[in-house]
Amino acid sequence: MLDLKTIYLSYFITCIVSFIVLLKLQFQVRKKFSGLIFLSFDFLFQCICMLLVSLREQISEFISTDIALTLSTIGILLGLIGFERFVSIKRNHIFNILLVVSFFILHYYFTYHTDSLEYRHINFLVVSLIFFLQCVWAMFVNIPTHMRSLTKNVGFVFIFFCLLTIIRIIKIESIGDDKVDYLNSGSFEAFSICVYQSLSLLLVFFTTLMVNQRLLNEVEIQKEKFSKAFYSAPYGIIITRASDGKVIEINKGFEKISHYNQQEVIGKTSSELNFWFDKKDRNTLLIELRNKGYVDEMEFKFSGEKGELLYGQISSTNILVNDEKCLLSVISDVTERKKSEEEIRKSREILKTLVVNLQIEHDEQKIDIANQIDNRLNQTLMALKMNIGVLKRKLSKIDNSESKELYLLSDTAYDIIGSTIETSLKLMSELRNEVLYLLGFLDALKI
Repeated sequence: MLDLKTIYLSYFITCIVSFIVLLKLQFQVRKKFSGLIFLSFDFLFQCICMLLVSLREQISEFISTDIALTLSTIGILLGLIGFERFVSIKRNHIFNILLVVSFFILHYYFTYHTDSLEYRHINFLVVSLIFFLQCVWAMFVNIPTHMRSLTKNVGFVFIFFCLLTIIRIIKIESIGDDKVDYLNSGSFEAFSICVYQSLSLLLVFFTTLMVNQRLLNEVEIQKEKFSKAFYSAPYGIIITRASDGKVIEINKGFEKISHYNQQEVIGKTSSELNFWFDKKDRNTLLIELRNKGYVDEMEFKFSGEKGELLYGQISSTNILVNDEKCLLSVISDVTERKKSEEEIRKSREILKTLVVNLQIEHDEQKIDIANQIDNRLNQTLMALKMNIGVLKRKLSKIDNSESKELYLLSDTAYDIIGSTIETSLKLMSELRNEVLYLLGFLDALKI
């Protein structure tokens, strides 16, 4: 028969290892899944319980039984909460907390008032059974259907915990063990603890598998999600090796832009495909990536399958593919926009030329009108003014009443002609203000 103290020390070591494994697992996936920290503390509390029970002969009975088994029930409750949180079950555990408090009170009563090992055993086993049954319910029933394949192995372990606990309750009820020292309570008890230890190891093993399987499922979902986003994106996406530009992968959007298909480009370099319209542009892109770590919407010229000129707006970043440095580039086709901009630029040039020509023609018409005013009207008026001026000088030399009257009339006519000439000059200058070659005409007015 195995010594129970030795078994509990072995169970203590098992719980220590399990605690470390689950704690490490918790730190690895803490940003993705919750609940594993509760499982870690479950085994930590079981570890403390095993240690206190194995020291039963060296420490007080209150610590080695009441405190130890209460820690064990708290640990099982924490395990239940951990599994529920892992499968996204949120519920109130006030009933279970009250159950733990009731267990402690009853265990204390059966220790110091009735001194019944049988009742203490049954009290602990019944509370543990209630928690184990809740774990079975959480792993098989109270979860989404698609997650049951992940949790079924853990659920089966808890079923075995329930069966073993029921068998122990039946065994204790059938024979009773009030007068037996617990650390020397027989082979059945030793065998039961060994089975609990084995089930605990299985629980850690299947929990680790469950977490890893869920991680793999999450990775597959993310992979499928990004794969669909990659291949169905309306813009072009291309992955090339940074060292030589070898094409690793392209999407449908890139095929549509460049008119290349996957078979034609994958495995070839951008130089072999003559993809860059200017070979220096790729070096410009790499320099920008090296300086900033990314490229955001830089415009380059590219060549399509038939050599046609394409304009692309490219954003690029560094990624690792099979431990090789590669470039993930997203290309938006702006060829039509560039063509539209060029058409708009040409239209503006044509419009500008038309406006200039119209202005020139308009100015020429104004100058022509000004010339006609100058040639036909102003010169005639100037000649008339000069003649009247001569008449005024001659009339001023004759001293009679008629000559004086004619002088006054000629003087009035002279002023009217002068005013008319000034008005004509003003109109002419407005028509051709850039033609300032009227100095001779103005000088003539002074005569």
